[in-house]
Amino acid sequence: MEGKRLISKGGLASAIALLVTLSLSPFTLTQTVETQDELRQESLPVDPMMGRIVFEEKQCIDCHAIDGFGGEVGPDLGRERFFGSFYNLTARLWNHAPQMTIQADFREKEWPTLTTEEMEQLISYLFYLRYLGEPGNVSEGKELLREKNCLKCHRVGREGASDGIELDRLQEYASPLYVAQVIWNHGPEMQERMAAMGIERPMFGDRDITDISAYLRELSREESRRRQYMSPGNPKAGAAVFKEKGCSHCHATRPDQASEGVSLGDMDLHRSVTDIAGTMWNHGNIMRNAMKSRKVKWPTFQGSEMADLIAYLYFYDYQNVSPGDPKRGGWVFEKKSCATCHAPGQPHAFAGSIFLATPTDLVRTMWNHVPYMHELIVTKDIEWPKLTEEDLRHLYSYLLHLTPGE
Repeated sequence: MEGKRLISKGGLASAIALLVTLSLSPFTLTQTVETQDELRQESLPVDPMMGRIVFEEKQCIDCHAIDGFGGEVGPDLGRERFFGSFYNLTARLWNHAPQMTIQADFREKEWPTLTTEEMEQLISYLFYLRYLGEPGNVSEGKELLREKNCLKCHRVGREGASDGIELDRLQEYASPLYVAQVIWNHGPEMQERMAAMGIERPMFGDRDITDISAYLRELSREESRRRQYMSPGNPKAGAAVFKEKGCSHCHATRPDQASEGVSLGDMDLHRSVTDIAGTMWNHGNIMRNAMKSRKVKWPTFQGSEMADLIAYLYFYDYQNVSPGDPKRGGWVFEKKSCATCHAPGQPHAFAGSIFLATPTDLVRTMWNHVPYMHELIVTKDIEWPKLTEEDLRHLYSYLLHLTPGE
């Protein structure tokens, strides 16, 4: 049901823990780092691509294209690289809502209402678009194989040596993720071979693996029906891979943890999948030395494990679960005129009317309320309350504080 969302036991436990904390300390929201870690795990989507179905079913695609496919009324969301976090993206959607209502009225379309699950899927999909990256450049990929000295060990067609894997064999599986996984798995072997040959270890730029993959796919263009592509990744499964492969031994996931390597919170992870894969490879020497000192075996990946891991890294701080400040949220509530209609005692009071188990519940409620609110604002000739991502974070904490007393 719309107003009574079913959530997992873990999600319910986290929500109850937060509510108890808030009820005990009205204007101080404190979470243990362990609780933040649990909330971060809960916020990870399983399959961000499911949001594509919502995007089409709710007719978003009639106005917004994805990389050239779709409407031209609004910006092409596949080419807009502005998604910094869940709150950043939802704030942009909220601030853009008045223009969307005008277009909906003009095109005689009903406002698309969403359930919490649909909102979660849609937001995670839009956030995912940057992760998927852009198509590679075939000619650049061909040149990179020479530039990076790949052909001194590997053969492509009639070019190169045959000491290592013949890259022609990768044609059928030539997605960037698969290529990145093959390169990583053979990292130690490649490094020893290059050292023996006096070849400098190649470093990859952000687009290099994408371009190389595009070239390998071009070689098998006539056999495109046989191509097999790796899944783009399951962030929730990737969290398990992160622990199973020993990544957590060096890279902290919480601010209170000692971190031999760079902690995830200090990394720039909102980049494309091949950008992240390239960064992993570029730090391979440092990782290998650290693993040797710990007597840890070089981790290899099978199936979709690397895809899942990279998806987890990308979504690691998706909802940025560090709590907002209820006091500052109260200021936002008053300053943006929310209190005029939604303060306790008002006809449309928030407290007790919705179950704020997650920030998505708040965003869904606000989104579904847009047409009524826009009409009211036009009638009263007042400005639409624009919000920043920090405004939304603090507002959620404030409203969560209001809920227990009802």
